Amino acid sequence: MAPTIVLISGANRGIGKGLLELYLSKQNHTVIAANRDPNHPTSKALSDLPAAEGSSLIVVKLDATVPTDALEAVKQLESQGIDHIDIVVSNAAVCYSWPKVSEVKVEDIHGHFVPNVHGFIWLYQATLPLLKKSELGKFICIGSSAAYLTYLILSSCDHEYFKQITCINSLQEPTTLSECRICAFQSGHSLAYQGHSPRRTRSYCFSHRSWMGSN
Repeated sequence: MAPTIVLISGANRGIGKGLLELYLSKQNHTVIAANRDPNHPTSKALSDLPAAEGSSLIVVKLDATVPTDALEAVKQLESQGIDHIDIVVSNAAVCYSWPKVSEVKVEDIHGHFVPNVHGFIWLYQATLPLLKKSELGKFICIGSSAAYLTYLILSSCDHEYFKQITCINSLQEPTTLSECRICAFQSGHSLAYQGHSPRRTRSYCFSHRSWMGSN
């Protein structure tokens, strides 16, 4: 029986690492951890994670700010005998600035937009041929409900951060989810496309916000 092959971007910490651990705990899974720096201690530590019978880990370099990285990662995987991918989880993203529209810097918008939107496109384009060779073929995008200006639950939260309109997220997230729908319409193949928000999960980015008292 061929293993189920799962690729997760940004898999060395936070939600990505949690998903990595989940899939490694399942039997007969090949889990690909795509990280910007495979030599970073958090990436090297992934090899120590327990794996179920028949399951294994592959680590590849994938920097969401580098246009060619996703394609190079796929070429590396193919050279290692990976001839299809069943599930791709587009999880890698950045989140380091939460300004009001009146205070936002254009360079910060660009700094978020490239990895969070362009990176999604590059990953989709690079992995689509291998997804089409799978009987499952799922492309999953991890997003954030904090990006929606109409998400009223956040505006009632006690944190001052949630009472402010945050410009960067509101620009990028609807774009990414719209692209996910467009990909589903245009692929011409029976792939499944899903956009998911972890809501207020205490992810790495969520836990390192200044309004949480962290640096």
